[in-house]
Amino acid sequence: ELYSTLAGLMVEGSENFAAIEICAEGLSFFPRHGDLVLYLALSLARTGSPNRAFELLNSANGWLANIPDAWTLRARIYKDLWKLTGSARALEQSLHEYERAAERRKGADAYYPEVNVATLALLGGNALKALEYAKKVTSQLAPLAERDYWETGSLAEALLVLRRVEDARRQYARAMELDPLPARRLTTRQQARLLLRHLGEDPNTFEDLFRIPPVVCATGHVIDPPDRRVARFPATREASVRFRIQTLLERWGVGLGYSGAAGGTDIIFAETIHALGGETCLILPVDRETFCRWSVEGSGAEYVRRYRQALTNAAFVSESPFSRQDLEGGGLWDFGNRMILGNALRRASELETPSRVLAVWDGKRGDGRGGTADMVALARQCGLTVDVIDPMGEEIVQLPGFPESDLSPQSESLNDRRSDESRIAAGMFLLFPASWKSELRDLVIPSERFAGEFHRVALDADFRIFFDSASSAVRALTRLKRDFASEGSEFGIALTAGPVHVRTLTALARDDVQGTMVAQGRSLAMRALHPPLVLASGEFVALAATEGSRLTNFEYSGRVTSPEGSYAVFRRVRQETLEEAQSTP
Repeated sequence: ELYSTLAGLMVEGSENFAAIEICAEGLSFFPRHGDLVLYLALSLARTGSPNRAFELLNSANGWLANIPDAWTLRARIYKDLWKLTGSARALEQSLHEYERAAERRKGADAYYPEVNVATLALLGGNALKALEYAKKVTSQLAPLAERDYWETGSLAEALLVLRRVEDARRQYARAMELDPLPARRLTTRQQARLLLRHLGEDPNTFEDLFRIPPVVCATGHVIDPPDRRVARFPATREASVRFRIQTLLERWGVGLGYSGAAGGTDIIFAETIHALGGETCLILPVDRETFCRWSVEGSGAEYVRRYRQALTNAAFVSESPFSRQDLEGGGLWDFGNRMILGNALRRASELETPSRVLAVWDGKRGDGRGGTADMVALARQCGLTVDVIDPMGEEIVQLPGFPESDLSPQSESLNDRRSDESRIAAGMFLLFPASWKSELRDLVIPSERFAGEFHRVALDADFRIFFDSASSAVRALTRLKRDFASEGSEFGIALTAGPVHVRTLTALARDDVQGTMVAQGRSLAMRALHPPLVLASGEFVALAATEGSRLTNFEYSGRVTSPEGSYAVFRRVRQETLEEAQSTP
C-alpha cells in the first residue's frame, strides 16, 4: 500500500510526473493493483498522454471492470481528448461513459458522474438531459449540512448548469475555502469556464475565487567563501535576504518553487517556501553528490546539512546525466539555468498560472558564464519580470521583461557572444536500419543545411545534426516529416540538448562535437529505432520551453537509465494516434 499512498499524494498535489514514476515502479511488483493502474492512467491523461492512458485501461479492462472508478476515469480521459482535439465523438463518448458510471454508482457517490453528465449534456446541446441531471445533483447535495471539496464544487457546477450564477458563486467560494490544492482548483476552474462561456457569460466571472498561486523560479548568489576579496553575499546578510524572499512569496501567494540547490540563495529559497507551506522542485545539472561537492561544500558544513534537508523536503528532485567533461567554459551552469527556468515555465503552463522570477543579485556581471546575471537576462528575454533582491541592500527592485519587438532576429540562438569551442546545442540524432543504403538515407536528409544548424556528421547508419536552438531542431523535424512522409519513417529520431564542445580534428580535416549530450542522443536514438519513434529528452523539452515552445504533441513516456545516467523521455504523438484513441471502444 506504500506505493498507492505515495502515488495518491502526488496525484492530489498535481505532481503528475512523480506519480507516473511511483506507479510504474509499484506496478512492476504488483501488476494487478487497481489503484496504481487508475492513478497512472489519470496522471498520463493530465500530462497530455490520453492515448497511453487508454492503452493502459484497455489492457487491464477485464479485471478493472468491477471497479467503479475505472468507468469514471475512462469518461475523464474521453473528456480530456475532447478538450485536446475538439472531437464531437470524444464528447459523446465521455457523456456515455459518465452515464454508465452514474448507473453503477447508486446512492451517495452518484453525484460525481451525474454532475459531469449534466455539464457535458449542456455543452453537447442536450439541455433537457442537462437539467435532469443537474436537478438530481442539487437535490442530493444541497440538503447536506456538511460537504467536502468535491461535493461543494459539484453542487456549484450543477447550480451553474441551472443558470443560478450567484448561487454557484457562493458554493465555489465555499469549495475554495475547503481545499487550496492547485490541481483541484484547476479542474474546477476549467469546468466553470466552459459552462460560463456556453451560457454567454464572461468566462472569467469567478477568477477571483479560483486563483492558483504562481510558479516561482529563484536564482541567486551563493554565500561568500571566507577568502572572497569583495563582499557580494556574506553570511551576515542571510537574514535580510530571507526576509525579502518571504515578503515576495507572501505577496504572490505561496505556491510552487523551482530552483537549484547551491549553498546560498537556492537553499534559503527552498527553506522559506517550505516553511510557508509551499512545495519545491530542485533541478540539478548533475547527480546530487557531485552537485554537493561542486556547489555546496564551499559554503561550509552547515550548508551541506541544510542541502541534504532541502532534498528531503522537496516535492521533486531532478538530476541530469551531465559530468565534469561538460563543465568547460561554464556551459553546464548556463544550461542548468535553462533547465530550471524551462521546467518552471512548463509547470506554470500546465497549471494555467503565472510564472514569477526572483533573483538575489548584486546587479553586476558574474564571476563566470551561467551565473545569476545570465539567469536574469534569460528570464527577461522570456518576457518575465524579475524581482531583484540586492544582498547588500534592503530593497526589492523590479526589472521588466523585454517585449518581443525588442529582441533581435538572432535572439533565439543559445550562443550569442559565446565562443565556438563551448556552446549549448540541441541535437537531432537519426538512426537508420543497417539494411538502409546511404543513397536512401540521403533522400531523407536534404543536403542543404537547415536554418539554425551549425554542424552535421554522417556515420554509416548514424546521422547527427546540431542546432543553435531547440526551436530550430523542431522546425527541421517538421520539414523531415513533411518532405519524406511518403518514404515511411522506418528510422528512429532522438532530440536532446546540453552543453557541448566543438573540437577540430586536424587528422580528419573536420570538426567534432563532444559532450554527454552526444552519447545520450545516440543511446536515445537506439531506443527510437524499434519501433520507429521520435523521442525527446527532458532536457530538450525544458530548453524548448525557454524558447516559447510547449511541444504539445510530445507526451511524457517515463525515465530511462543508460550508461549516461537516468533522464526523462518524451515521445511524439502523431495526430492519427489521437484519432485512433478516440475510436477506442
